[in-house]
This record gives sequence, structure tokens and C-alpha cells, in this order.
Amino acid sequence: KLAQESYPEFKERFLVGEMLNFVKSLPDDSLCGVLCLNTIFHLPRVSHVELLTQLHRTLQPNTQLLFNVAESASEDLQSNWLGSSTMFWSHFSADWYELTLKQLEYEMLWKYKHVSQFMGEREVMWYFL
Repeated sequence: KLAQESYPEFKERFLVGEMLNFVKSLPDDSLCGVLCLNTIFHLPRVSHVELLTQLHRTLQPNTQLLFNVAESASEDLQSNWLGSSTMFWSHFSADWYELTLKQLEYEMLWKYKHVSQFMGEREVMWYFL
């Protein structure tokens, strides 16, 4: 809503919804790039392969996907997150993502391990495909 109010000329392009269902609804080769920052790890782990598969299907040839995940595997509910709500966290290990990305035939352009304290995670992996 804030984005729609701040950029009314792009109002019809700001969509709110569950990312897996949204990507599944898109035609093949319809995206010219995807940026998934601090998002994938809020889906249940059982959905990660399907999301990555659907993103691969919808990306146009020679376009990129950038996403980040925590380095270690975890699945947890954190109550009182940032003082208000409950947050769901769900991710595999960095090794799992790298093997899965290879099996899904993504080309790894670079990966980066960021080490700092951010929202309870110390080590975050960034993948640019």
C-alpha cells in the first residue's frame, strides 16, 4: 500500500500476494529478472524447490535471479518479532541450496557470504544466478 501511494504511476504493478502462487500464475519466460531479498526463507522448506523451479521457468533466457538465505538449516517460529507479530523462518543449508540450484540447471554467477548480526542471523548467503 505504501509503495502504491508513493508511486501512483506504477500502482497497477505493485502486487500483494503469496510469492509461489504468483510465480506459478506467470507464463514461461515472462520475467526479465527477479530479486528475492529476505523472502524465500518465509516459505515452508517443502516449497523451496517448487519456487526455484517456477522462477527458473518464468525467467527469460540470460536474465538473473538474486536471493539470500541464512547459511545454516533451520525452521522456527519467532514470537514477538520486532515487538509485534510472530515470524516464520524456514531455510536449508547453503550446501543444500547450491546442490539444488545446480540440479535445477541454474548458472551460479557468484555467491557471497555476509557475516554480521542482522535480525538474529549471523551468516547470510547471497546467490546471483
